[in-house]
Amino acid sequence: MSEPVELEFRQRVAAAFAADLAGRVYDLAIPPDAVTPLATYRRLPALASTRGAKLARIQLMVIDDSYADAKRLQGRIERYMGNLRGTWLAEGGGECPVWVYAIRPVTMGDVFQGATRRRIAVSEFEILYSDRS
Repeated sequence: MSEPVELEFRQRVAAAFAADLAGRVYDLAIPPDAVTPLATYRRLPALASTRGAKLARIQLMVIDDSYADAKRLQGRIERYMGNLRGTWLAEGGGECPVWVYAIRPVTMGDVFQGATRRRIAVSEFEILYSDRS
């Protein structure tokens, strides 16, 4: 089951990049008829909490038919998410349970999917946060 930080991360990416992704941000399982560009995410094991805050690691994979387009979108997402600090993770705040102290994006190695000929640009995000739970 997803925790609030994952869900809020997904919602933020989907909202901020709606023009590019049109809601195609999936929790690893990609529908067989999905068109590109799209993104998948998953939570990775994280280190212990830091000074009372929590630390989450989320991997995001931007998938597209064009390598240049995948890298361009990856860079935009990394810059956008990396600039979020001192804010609620969800768009507009409201009842969002995740307060972000900092997000550190890390660009990982890229992947070429031979069977589909798709390009995958991989990023990891370390999120220092607290929640209401």
